[in-house]
Amino acid sequence: MIMSSINAVDIHSLSRSPAADVQVETVADHPDDDPDAIRAQVDTAHVSCTDQQHMLHGYREFTQSRPSLVKLMPATVNSDAVPKGVGYLHLPAKNAQGYLSVQTFYTPYLRTTVINKRDLVKAAEIRVKDIESDSITKHKDAGTFTYHTKHRMNSSKDDIIHGILIDDKCYT
Repeated sequence: MIMSSINAVDIHSLSRSPAADVQVETVADHPDDDPDAIRAQVDTAHVSCTDQQHMLHGYREFTQSRPSLVKLMPATVNSDAVPKGVGYLHLPAKNAQGYLSVQTFYTPYLRTTVINKRDLVKAAEIRVKDIESDSITKHKDAGTFTYHTKHRMNSSKDDIIHGILIDDKCYT
């Protein structure tokens, strides 16, 4: 896990992607125009985690009687951290709710928000056997990406998340 400051994304206009059934949203302004915006990197981390407690819905603090079962081990030596609590980060999505509710661990010792790609599949609340595919498509010319969980039988149950690319990494 790379330690860096990650903030939000403001997505503006809509255009078609190469895939006929996926829409791609493009960013009108340069993504670094607002250094205070909140962003989360979609990655292959082992868990989703953040240093932004105020962004978590349904936040529950860990206690002695209900301790964390997770220990975060960032890439930096001796920087392991036990999360202080857990909640749900709402990621804007093209689904019936308008967002995916991703379980995310909170620790103030991080300087980043990372969303585990596998947690996006869990948040979609689609049974694994009903998922035809899940993919991240990078639209390099537009500087955007699309994450798509495709339901095997019912496209209205698909989940789609759009975001931007910064240094070829996906942020939402």
